Amino acid sequence: MLWFNREHFPDGYSDKLAKQVAIDSGDWQKHCLHSLKQAHISNVTLDVVLNSNLYQTYQIDKPNVPQEELSLTLPFLLKELISEK
Repeated sequence: MLWFNREHFPDGYSDKLAKQVAIDSGDWQKHCLHSLKQAHISNVTLDVVLNSNLYQTYQIDKPNVPQEELSLTLPFLLKELISEK
C-alpha cells in the first residue's frame, strides 16, 4: 500500500491526490509517479518512508582497502553476503 500524507502537499493539491494507492507489484516507484501524474502534481519534493519489508540492511566490517577504493569494493562484499543467505 502506498500512502500519501496529503497535509504536506501545497494547497490545491491534496484534494486531487488519493490518500492511498494499492500496489499489486513491488514497483512502488512506478505507482507513486503514476499517482502524482494523474493528480497533475509536479515539481514537488517527496520524503519516502519505506516499510521494512521493502529493504534489507546489513552490517559488515570495513574492508582493509584505501578509502578511494571503498565504493568499488562494497558491492562485491554485499553480493557475497547476499548469496550466502
